[in-house]
Amino acid sequence: NRNVLYINGDSVLLDEIIENANDSLVLDYDLMSNEIFLEGIDTVDLSDLQDSIKDFTLLSGDTLLMIELENGEKDTVDLAPFRESVYDSQIVILDTTEHELIVNDDTLDLSIYANSMVEILDVAGTQALTTGFLPIEFATELIKDPGYTVIGDNSISIAKEGRYKVTYRVSTEVTNNTRSGAEFHLTVNGTETAGSKAFNYHRNKDVHSSTSTVVKVLNLTANSVIQLQGRRYSEKGDLKMVANGSSLLIERIR
Repeated sequence: NRNVLYINGDSVLLDEIIENANDSLVLDYDLMSNEIFLEGIDTVDLSDLQDSIKDFTLLSGDTLLMIELENGEKDTVDLAPFRESVYDSQIVILDTTEHELIVNDDTLDLSIYANSMVEILDVAGTQALTTGFLPIEFATELIKDPGYTVIGDNSISIAKEGRYKVTYRVSTEVTNNTRSGAEFHLTVNGTETAGSKAFNYHRNKDVHSSTSTVVKVLNLTANSVIQLQGRRYSEKGDLKMVANGSSLLIERIR
């Protein structure tokens, strides 16, 4: 029996919390193909709904499936063609607010599969840039949902494979009256990420601050480590980070 719930391409095995797998109705929701799989019955193709599914609810004694889309619209699917008769089934509730799957009185925490984020900030702005690349330090955690680990104030590890939007903002300033420039890039597991470079230019002590922002969408494997690195690419000038001017934000989008 396929007692599995699919969420964003990830799967949760339900065998341990279903007492009688052969006498239950289990919903498998596959966002990748927009399908609802009814255990022991058939697969309902939902691709023609043309939008991301937010939630689903069984109605009329489990004979109708109500689909709620992210845009607020609702639609129903008649389950009659997919089953010969209505039989006793377990109650399956997907709570998208608390990110929980409830089967009868048992609950699974699904928060790690939901859209989530982590953001770390450089509050102090004391780090100096040298001519060699160094990890940028972010000592303050602003947001950290389940599924993320901040490592040593300068790196973030993600627990689940998926598609992520990574945004970094860097603000630097020159502390002497000399032209200079800074260079930054993202790394994943120690390797520079293509298309993630940014540069800040500094004129003099009067026009001394500069900010760059980069957004990247990356397909990441489980336990990937993301880090922002920076350096002073000019031999001249003294550069440092600006207080409250730099952050690293990672959002799981699928």
